[in-house]
Amino acid sequence: MILDQSSLVGLIIFATVASVFVFKERMLSVIWAGVFGILTLPDHLNVTGGPILRLEDALNVLLNEGLLTIIALLVVASGLKRTGAIAFLLDSMLSHTDSKFTLRTKLISSTAALSGFFNNTPLVAALVPYINQFSYDHNFNKSHLMMPLSFAAILGGSCTLIGTNTNLILDGWLIKNGYHQGFGIFEFTPIVLPIILISLIFLCIFTPYLIPTRNSVLKKGRGLSGSIKLMKVPEGSMLIGKTISEAGLRGLNSIYLFEIKRGNQYLTAVSSNMILELGDILVFVGDTDSKIISKSFDGLVPLNNEDYPLNDKNNRIFVEAVITEKFLLLAKSIKESRFRTLYGAAIVSVARDGQKLTGNLGKIIFKPGDIVLLIARKDFLVKAQSINGFLIISKNPFFYFPNRSKVGLAWLFTIWMFVSVLFDWIDLFVASSIAALTMFLTGCCDRKSLLHEIDWNIIATLGGLLIIGDAAIASGLSSELGNAFVNTVPSHSPYAYIGTLFLLSSLASNALSAKAGVLFILPIAVGITELTGIELIPLVLTIMIAGSTAICTPLSYPTNLMVFGPGSYVYSDYIRLGLPITIIIGVITTIIIPLVFAVIPLWGWIIAFVMLSQGGSVESILTVLVASAGLLGLVTYLTQTYEAEMEKE
Repeated sequence: MILDQSSLVGLIIFATVASVFVFKERMLSVIWAGVFGILTLPDHLNVTGGPILRLEDALNVLLNEGLLTIIALLVVASGLKRTGAIAFLLDSMLSHTDSKFTLRTKLISSTAALSGFFNNTPLVAALVPYINQFSYDHNFNKSHLMMPLSFAAILGGSCTLIGTNTNLILDGWLIKNGYHQGFGIFEFTPIVLPIILISLIFLCIFTPYLIPTRNSVLKKGRGLSGSIKLMKVPEGSMLIGKTISEAGLRGLNSIYLFEIKRGNQYLTAVSSNMILELGDILVFVGDTDSKIISKSFDGLVPLNNEDYPLNDKNNRIFVEAVITEKFLLLAKSIKESRFRTLYGAAIVSVARDGQKLTGNLGKIIFKPGDIVLLIARKDFLVKAQSINGFLIISKNPFFYFPNRSKVGLAWLFTIWMFVSVLFDWIDLFVASSIAALTMFLTGCCDRKSLLHEIDWNIIATLGGLLIIGDAAIASGLSSELGNAFVNTVPSHSPYAYIGTLFLLSSLASNALSAKAGVLFILPIAVGITELTGIELIPLVLTIMIAGSTAICTPLSYPTNLMVFGPGSYVYSDYIRLGLPITIIIGVITTIIIPLVFAVIPLWGWIIAFVMLSQGGSVESILTVLVASAGLLGLVTYLTQTYEAEMEKE
């Protein structure tokens, strides 16, 4: 069988998309397998046209300015996080708020505003503990705050060039391929801001009506029945002088011995050979509601949990955390991971999909979105800073910001970066690179934090997607996809093109992920431009908006997954709140993009102006504008079709 380049790339992209959809946790491997196929298969198969991309072409793609800018901005974000700069700012903005509606409004507006300038992930990471604590203190359900927090960060980030990685990567692609000189930070803000403001208002008002009240599954230090059990070795107990193993306290099914309190000491390294003494307090964690508790502990007497001091400066603290897709121990059981040995903290409970997991705690396998409750020493909060994919959501007075003394420097470098770009002294890539370098050199962030906090998998994934996208264009696949798109859309008006392109981009971004979705759709936009002559910029901007506002699934954006566990959500909650907002954004985008980019001909505007001066109704004026745009689109399509036929002859 003889294949041409476009057919081969099409098959590879189809296989890649299908594999990403099925194996999202292996997205990086799947995408680079596709890249490997594009670079090598033409040499081994009967493919006309020769190699699609050479190795040097692929390496050149990785020098995408947007990709490099993302890395620099992530370094800046790391500095702001590790100095506590973002946390202090947010705490001052949201403090002294007791009203539920007021808090939700302040939370949504402040998060959306800040996300236009800062990376979404550390922003949400800093706010989740605050919301968690507020909910505990005011008996307010977290489900009405956590999802709005994530949505506000995603929506607000779409308003500026630097607010989301999706915008930066598409901007870098446009620059590299000569389609555009590059967007300014606020160049498309006037277009996107009205769309987002309407969406945020909807979010503020309708969240309590669309999201059911979800009860928190894990209670930080409160209501710990079924999580922790204290047993004491009393006078006359037959267990005095026996080892842990001899007492039958090893290998229990659903619980395990975490530590022993002996006098004023806490013995955490509980070995099988440790001898029990009079007065020992044994701390068991796990599914302590099981019947094992009453059957296995002859010779022990139960105590109240109040006898075990928690959240005390000199003793233990409870810590809530979320497992993200970056967690290094994913797909391993708690026992296999040796979590307690590695980090010095014991997992007490695990919740998933809004339900506390029961049974043998050690056999539970870590999955993204899991929320875990741990007992740990306060120094665990220091260790947790370097646990990749482990997000602490407890607001604890002992939380540790390793570079707290550098907070002033972090803000200075960040503000300088923004001012330099706004006043056009230097471009964004140079400014962000300088800010990142100075953050590193002055100790606002360090090598260890960069290795843990920058998601290098995402960077590698974006690089692979860019290579696949370039291969689609180089092979001619984009033209074929554009032709199929144009022939499928029933109306050949700009509104139909924009609306359909938004729908495709939104579906791809929600099903796969925002970054993967937009880069898979990008070749279609290039093909539409080549076939119809419509400017590429409004099409790319449509893809930007759709990708940057993908909110209908927990996996579409990292921040959605971060709040999944803390909010005790189920998957349908994201559709329930996200779908109406997506429809609002899609409708407004479909209307506004053609208007802004003058796809409505001059004579349409003249007629509309005359009608307005004569007191014409809004409906009739809009009808004229839409009709004129549609007529222009039809004439353009017929002209291009005629020219194509003439070229064939």
